[in-house]
Amino acid sequence: MHDLEKQAGKKYSVRLTDTPSDILAAQKLRHLAFGLSAPSGIDADNFDPVCTHVLVEEQKTNRLVCCYRLLHLNGGLEIEKSCSAQHYELSALHSYSGKLVEMGRFCIHPEVKDPDVLRMAWAEL
Repeated sequence: MHDLEKQAGKKYSVRLTDTPSDILAAQKLRHLAFGLSAPSGIDADNFDPVCTHVLVEEQKTNRLVCCYRLLHLNGGLEIEKSCSAQHYELSALHSYSGKLVEMGRFCIHPEVKDPDVLRMAWAEL
């Protein structure tokens, strides 16, 4: 671990989750960060239940400051299951035989300007 990661790790913690309460917290942060106006106050879609969610939280307050989600795919033939496939033509990946992961809905709380949040989020990958 690099010194910057050690320093950031004192302020923030990162964890993987798929629990409904954590997913709801991520959906609320996404709604805020993306400036959405949905009356529900959340940013949700059909991919949330099938993804692993990554949460970055302040150690002192447990406040959620960053989140993103990961969709694991067993190969290129599964690319059509991804969120990206709804918006882009990805059939060129069908022949890829290795495992894939789609990272999506990455956001940081609008009040947080600390680059260590980004470092911690990327370090989890």
